[in-house]
Amino acid sequence: MQLQAKTKRLMLDKHLELWALWCNSGCLIRLQKSSIAKLIDNRGVMIPSTSEGDIHDCIESSIERVVTTLFKTDSLTADIIRLIYCAGWQDVIRRRRLDPRFTPYNVQHRHHADLLNIPLRSFDRRLKKGLDTITLAIY
Repeated sequence: MQLQAKTKRLMLDKHLELWALWCNSGCLIRLQKSSIAKLIDNRGVMIPSTSEGDIHDCIESSIERVVTTLFKTDSLTADIIRLIYCAGWQDVIRRRRLDPRFTPYNVQHRHHADLLNIPLRSFDRRLKKGLDTITLAIY
């Protein structure tokens, strides 16, 4: 039983690394556009489309879907996942108005916690919650 949990964690880490590469390579496709965004894109004309919001069915898109859904209920936890795995972290920096010179590469958890102005224990607890949420949804 313990081996199975370790194997799942190793698989999750590998999949999260792939998700980060996928996000940072520009393959990130927004799941849905707002009505305003559709109007702007189509220069004021609403054009119905059956392909809107379609996304390739891959592990990376599944993880993105879970993190996006998590953001709706617990934005801090979703942002912690993005910072730790360096996936879409630029949006976190902009949205939270953090130091624009910050890059999350090779940074210890305590530095992330300080940046977000939360205690390290809370940071670690939210990180575990986010990883558990992804694990339950994906595997």
